[in-house]
Amino acid sequence: RQNTNRYSLHLADVIKMALDNQLPKSGKPEKPVVKKIESEAARGKVKTAAALGLMLGGVTFAMMVLSGKNRKARGPKVLEMPPRGDSIQ
Repeated sequence: RQNTNRYSLHLADVIKMALDNQLPKSGKPEKPVVKKIESEAARGKVKTAAALGLMLGGVTFAMMVLSGKNRKARGPKVLEMPPRGDSIQ
């Protein structure tokens, strides 16, 4: 596609469309092929987004688990008051 709103078809696609009587009577003959390509591309984008989301979730979960183990090993932080020289007994 070069500066037009048309798409080129491979010769084999045109022959197959003609043999299967799938050439439209009017309009753009490439429309069904372009529609199929665009829907496959959209499906691929959805799959990619889902895979990236799962990977990000897995990494986040792993980081949370690992950071949780470190906290338990160190124990909870307890603030102790420094001793005062004039304590009441």
